[in-house]
Amino acid sequence: MSVGEMTHLYRQILRTANRFDDKNFRLYFIRRAHEDFRSFYHSQESKSLGEEGEGEGRQSFLRRMEEHLAMLQRQTAIGHMYWHEGIHAKR
Repeated sequence: MSVGEMTHLYRQILRTANRFDDKNFRLYFIRRAHEDFRSFYHSQESKSLGEEGEGEGRQSFLRRMEEHLAMLQRQTAIGHMYWHEGIHAKR
């Protein structure tokens, strides 16, 4: 998979994470995407510098991220099926 395809997958994950109505879920999944891709990038960077490390392979990372994207899509679909009004505090 090329860098462009990897960028496309990253953007898809961010776009899907932004579809969550709940701010806490939305921010968690955006932060997790940033951290996952950043750690993968740094593990690949250290490999290219010749350092020994236990980084996962590109294909396994992409497979894991595609599964993560599918999970996010399912969860946002379920969340939109059950519309509810927010909790309103009475004063």
